[in-house]
Amino acid sequence: HCADKTRPYDGIMELLQNLKKDGCKLAVVSNKADYGVQELCKQYFDGVFDFAVGEREGIRKKPAPDGVVALIEELGLKKEDCLYLGDTNTDMETGQAAQVDTVGVTWGFRPREELEAFKPKLVAESPFQVIDFIKAVNHIE
Repeated sequence: HCADKTRPYDGIMELLQNLKKDGCKLAVVSNKADYGVQELCKQYFDGVFDFAVGEREGIRKKPAPDGVVALIEELGLKKEDCLYLGDTNTDMETGQAAQVDTVGVTWGFRPREELEAFKPKLVAESPFQVIDFIKAVNHIE
């Protein structure tokens, strides 16, 4: 029942499509069981993500950095080129543990103040703020 009451947040598909168009690598790191993560990504985001990982042998649950480290290795990235988006304190802790920049998003489960306590690069109220931020940082028009 991993898809029960599950759907992408409003604006997420536009965010992902914009980032993909601009050449960004996209990935999912989840605390759900890996088989559920793979199923949900295929059902809702088929072909969008370059990598997706959930809890499995060798990948501990967040806030352990294992999933982020795995995606960095799999995609051949550098930590300084990564931006970790999340909607919980656990996500902010995960980004810090993996030593990557974070963005807190308020359309999820936690209030702005809780996310701000972790000093992310941005606390976004909408997916469109994330697009503008990434374009500004990378000098994309």
